[in-house]
Amino acid sequence: VGKTMQLVTMKGRNPEATGISDLLIEKLLELKSETGLRKALLVIDHARLIASLDWNDGGHVSVLTRELHKIAHEAEATVLLVAHSPKNTLESNHVTSQADIAGSSALVDNSRHVLIVRGMNESEAKNLGIKEDQRKSYTKIECVKSNYSQPGHIAWFKRDRSLNHPVGTLTYVNLVKNTPTKVGDTADESKLIKYIKANPDLTLTELRARAGKKTPLGLSDLTVQKLVNKLLNDGLLIYVEPSAGYTKKITNGFKGVLGVADGI
Repeated sequence: VGKTMQLVTMKGRNPEATGISDLLIEKLLELKSETGLRKALLVIDHARLIASLDWNDGGHVSVLTRELHKIAHEAEATVLLVAHSPKNTLESNHVTSQADIAGSSALVDNSRHVLIVRGMNESEAKNLGIKEDQRKSYTKIECVKSNYSQPGHIAWFKRDRSLNHPVGTLTYVNLVKNTPTKVGDTADESKLIKYIKANPDLTLTELRARAGKKTPLGLSDLTVQKLVNKLLNDGLLIYVEPSAGYTKKITNGFKGVLGVADGI
């Protein structure tokens, strides 16, 4: 902490390696020797702290990525460089791409695997059924480039903060897209549901009284009876309390009037 860790710095107009990469290689090899582990992961957080150069210049960026490849090759380790994204990636309906890495495209071109970590936008929250006040608790990881595997969506994670601790943890969650509830499985079911929506405060008896092929409902009494029982069992229709303006007589066995379930 507080040490200068720049792998590359400017000498006049040219970027040059500082030798810090050799120190990192040495320390990685020491770590592997002491622990007996064959695999190692070096995380560098973040890019602008390890190189003083023009990040929009592909030639400058390539000098840095050459040093990173040197570390990976000589220490036989994976090097993960954390970089930032432009602010426009926070916009709703933004589609993740390689352009979401700030600076020259050489940073992506010279990498073997590129991941994007970002929060959930409004469009994704709507599709996944996540409430707005909970949206910022979710983080998405996507692969936008890979030399070894298929790019694309990797996973959603939920951010949790421990009590009295400033660091949060990411827990994998399996989020799936909301499937809109069908308005009935058949045309007749759909017709009946729409009719009940448009004509509230109907009991089953009153609905059956409006049955008939030549009526606006256009369904026979037997069809109405069967469909209502099926839709009640399926949870698409429910019994609800009549409205305040309901003036008809209510008997002891009154279940309520027919209503359409929420979301249908």
